[in-house]
Amino acid sequence: MTLKLNTGLAHRECHEDYDNNPDLAQFLPRMPEVLFIAWRLDPEYFYQIADKFPLLAPFFERFPEVEIGEIEHHGEILTLQHLVQ
Repeated sequence: MTLKLNTGLAHRECHEDYDNNPDLAQFLPRMPEVLFIAWRLDPEYFYQIADKFPLLAPFFERFPEVEIGEIEHHGEILTLQHLVQ
């Protein structure tokens, strides 16, 4: 909570899954977009956590060719969207 870029918001249950149960978290709605933003903001952090989400690997392979305009973000991650532009 002390990091300026730690601004991802989620329902309490979803945040719990993201932090503690990545097997379930990879099925959360819009998870590829959330991880895309993490990749854009901090690739080192992204590569530390990417192995926890094996079913999303095909999305990760596309990240270098994705343009920010292709991603429609929920309001909850609008702050992160603003930071990566």
